[in-house]
Amino acid sequence: MDNPKKISRRSFIKGAAILTVAGAVTGTGIWATSTPAYPSANIDINQEKNMEKKILVAYASKCGSTAEVAQKVGQVLSQSGVEVEVRSAREVRKMEDYDAVVMGTAIRMGRPVGEITSFAKKFSKELALLPTAVFSLGLSMKEDTAENRAETAKFIAPLVEQLPSRKSTAMFGGKFDLNTVSPILRFMLSKDTSGAMAPGDYRDWNAINAWSNSLPAELGLA
Repeated sequence: MDNPKKISRRSFIKGAAILTVAGAVTGTGIWATSTPAYPSANIDINQEKNMEKKILVAYASKCGSTAEVAQKVGQVLSQSGVEVEVRSAREVRKMEDYDAVVMGTAIRMGRPVGEITSFAKKFSKELALLPTAVFSLGLSMKEDTAENRAETAKFIAPLVEQLPSRKSTAMFGGKFDLNTVSPILRFMLSKDTSGAMAPGDYRDWNAINAWSNSLPAELGLA
């Protein structure tokens, strides 16, 4: 029997995009491309302590793993004595009173989630005046290598190019759980024999904590 044809991550991204469009055209798009909801990670930390500095952690998450990292970043930041608000990017209505912003996004189909790029465009004037930091999560960083960093940097370029006051950027491995993806992605995964899209939790929490601890100094808050 012939060996099954391997499919690269790049081919997977292209194929999933084609099937997504096809699903929308044929009327199966809502079922096939919808992603199960995840619990909100929105929290306010140190709000009752009347802190002098206030930080927004705005995230765009598809399956919940980026939201979990955003919450962890907020918790670590709060230990430096600042007030922190962790919010889904789509729920942020105004940018008053913040002294810095941390933005986090999943990488889907080789690009940041649309909600975070829309957030950056909507608040471009405010972000130009605030120190910002950016992190991404994706399977392209399943292994932290120079090649994977270069590839991921291209993925997040549309976002970071909108941030003239960016002080820090981090790229982390993501988490892939079949129970949190749409049916169309599960179908695509059934064709993948390369292991590039293998389910698993590739988040390096030590690296996430280390980067979070560096943020007060990077953002000029220490």
